[in-house]
Amino acid sequence: MSHSTTPSDGLGRIRALQEDQRRQERESRTARYRHRLVTAGGFDPDNLSEQAQRILRWLTDWDDWTVDGVAEMLIAARTAAEVAAHRETIDRKFEALRASDAAVAAATTRYDEREMGL
Repeated sequence: MSHSTTPSDGLGRIRALQEDQRRQERESRTARYRHRLVTAGGFDPDNLSEQAQRILRWLTDWDDWTVDGVAEMLIAARTAAEVAAHRETIDRKFEALRASDAAVAAATTRYDEREMGL
């Protein structure tokens, strides 16, 4: 039994190493893309439906340009939702202030009427 390797054994090992390197690069890229999309969307990937998780996996197979574009859209959608929520909060506070002002005005009027009636 010989312990020597043939040139084809060496080529096979080189190919296996190259394939392993490509796999590691692909996994690293996929993880970076996934992180970029999850961060841009501001969501918890564990709380996504199975369909949404499939779409997220599908998107991570695209190129930088596409992932950047999708991330940009997610950021814009999240920003719009935050602005809408902020606007709704401001509207509620403004309505409460208006109601409070109306209540103060009514109380002042009642007080003035009582004082005038004395």
